[in-house]
Amino acid sequence: MLSANHLNKNFIAIDKLLEFLHSYGVENAPIPTNKQMEIDQEARILKIETLTQQEIKTLYTCIPETYQNLPFVERQEKQAELRVIFALFYGCGLRRSEGHKLRLKDIDFDRKTVFVEQGKKLQRPHCANE
Repeated sequence: MLSANHLNKNFIAIDKLLEFLHSYGVENAPIPTNKQMEIDQEARILKIETLTQQEIKTLYTCIPETYQNLPFVERQEKQAELRVIFALFYGCGLRRSEGHKLRLKDIDFDRKTVFVEQGKKLQRPHCANE
């Protein structure tokens, strides 16, 4: 089943194509509908399943088993990266897109704060390590 967000993105793409066709004089192209599916945020939130503490521990303890095909030094570096990524994503509650966009300059080590860019909005502190 496709999500409402996924369908809405497709509706927008179709409308953009129709607008493009009209701008080039294609008279028999359908008129854009600006159709959007309503997103039931409450139902969406109820579907979210959080990991248990045991599942988090299991994931963390699997890190030493990763990258077994790499030489020792490379494996150690990659595993250290995974521990940092895991701590940032889980510890700060980052979304995939937020973590993917994160850069070293977004971390204030002195204030123990991570700044997460929120689209076109200004950056804001996202989490602080106590």
